[in-house]
Amino acid sequence: MIDNLLEAFKKAYEQYGDEFISDHHKLDEGLYIRISPDGNMDSHIIKKDKENDSVDEIYKWFQKRDFISKYLESNKAIQTKPIKLVHSNNYLTWFVKKDTLLESEKSLDRRTIVELNKSYYDSLLSKFNNSEVLNLLDGEFSTEKFEFCKDFLVNNFECIFQEVEKCKDNFIFYVKVFFDFDFEIYQRESKRYMYHKIFNSDKYNIDVDSKSYGLSNFNMGLNSKKPYLEHKTMRRKTPFMVSLETALLTYKYSLYLKNNGYGLKFQGTDQKLPYELEKEVTKSYDSQNLLFLSQENGNAIIEDYDIIPAYDEYSSYSTKNYLEFIFTDKESKKQILKSYEVNSTNSKKIIENDINKFLFNSQLKTNYYRNAKDIKPSNYLNKTQIEVLLQSRSLLFDYFYKGIETNLNIFIDRFAITLILESFNKTNTVDAFNVFYSIKNYCKGENNVSDIKEYKKRIKEIAQSEKDEYFENPEEYSLAAGQLTYFILSQSDSHKKNHDAVQSFINRKTVGQLNDEITYWFNRYAHDISRNFKKFNRLYAALLAYDKSKVKVDDMFLAGYLSNNLLYEKKEVLENAEEK
Repeated sequence: MIDNLLEAFKKAYEQYGDEFISDHHKLDEGLYIRISPDGNMDSHIIKKDKENDSVDEIYKWFQKRDFISKYLESNKAIQTKPIKLVHSNNYLTWFVKKDTLLESEKSLDRRTIVELNKSYYDSLLSKFNNSEVLNLLDGEFSTEKFEFCKDFLVNNFECIFQEVEKCKDNFIFYVKVFFDFDFEIYQRESKRYMYHKIFNSDKYNIDVDSKSYGLSNFNMGLNSKKPYLEHKTMRRKTPFMVSLETALLTYKYSLYLKNNGYGLKFQGTDQKLPYELEKEVTKSYDSQNLLFLSQENGNAIIEDYDIIPAYDEYSSYSTKNYLEFIFTDKESKKQILKSYEVNSTNSKKIIENDINKFLFNSQLKTNYYRNAKDIKPSNYLNKTQIEVLLQSRSLLFDYFYKGIETNLNIFIDRFAITLILESFNKTNTVDAFNVFYSIKNYCKGENNVSDIKEYKKRIKEIAQSEKDEYFENPEEYSLAAGQLTYFILSQSDSHKKNHDAVQSFINRKTVGQLNDEITYWFNRYAHDISRNFKKFNRLYAALLAYDKSKVKVDDMFLAGYLSNNLLYEKKEVLENAEEK
């Protein structure tokens, strides 16, 4: 994975160096102090201004140096006593949090801070002088500059503290001190730290032909908490080893990813950097890299990676009102046939938006990569919906973003009916069914899916016939059973009528079982149903006469249950319009 991603990045880095990454580096909010070789100080307060992202020369000066002077992570901070509190990595810089100096229970007195600074410079001098590493660095170590910086932060620290005191009400988070020396010196001293700390742990490092190899620290956490990552039967325990140069390049790449922001990102395998990564998968017959980025301790982590050989976002899908749902317009009081017409973009995004909104109550998109333990029952998702989400989210993600076409059909067959049932007692159940059936027709083709409209027409003919009529197939039976079920349950005198009872009907698999359930409820409410109600009598008789061994069709039963009920039907003038 990393090798594939580094290929394009390496070419860009060889051409542009750090600049194409550091130019996008954002400075932390805080007080920035620059100290000249003659001891003069000038300070600048950096604040995040979303309305004004302009960058001046002073900002750029700090930006370049700050980018290469931060420690890799807290457990790789420079050793200081009594505690690791300095966040910089070289003798030219000194980064601490504001609360280390003042206005906090964590604040240290000035004497302790001076001792901390002394130990900071002692560590930089004693712990980072491996001869093999030093031989890799350009230029010579300057004892004179080192002693100047150390002397200022140890013996003249009061000057810095007074500047912090003067500005304390105008900044937050950080105090960062920089000494005004050439950038090449910053690069050398930053590399001196990086070459010692860039690998995951020194205990895994080896030298081969005068070259250092170790375990990459990017997307890898081989420690006591993850012993399962170690090789148990080989001499080397590490999963893989990389050279020092590759480890450094990988670290720079992680910073590039961090600058692109977290979440889902796409990059053509032939796309030349330093262009920013795309936020959406695009129609392409060339392969693309898919990355899902998150963060851990402030570092970019690749949670998911895949290569998409080719992707076509085109879709002829549209949502249709298969249930012929009618609503009453609030203003005109007219009955209107609901329409789902939208400005079609012929994109799979329409399907994703429909599934997200109507089947998952707008909780799918935000939970593609969320930890399962963090998804808890709420007003938006119950336990059953969460179980379906966890089982189907990878299936759907791979369809919408990786172009695995068969996945949508699998989702509809396995999970859609369950989600429709869980949407009962909510206002979007009819919408959920229409979305389900629209996708089913899209996946299987109109000729291979039951025509609800034709079956409703046939059932209406049976209900209005003057002679005995019978169902010709399980689809007709199931749709009629749904119509009668709704009508019978609606006879309840309860002030709070809901759809909980329908679950027992769905659980019945055969015609005989379903007829028994319908008869049970009919006996409960028979006193409210007129003996002369001919349409009801004809449909009920046709139900009881149908072959008991046949298996009911769930989606047709739901279509009958959710559709406008023909037993309540009145002759109305309908208008096609958007629901208001």
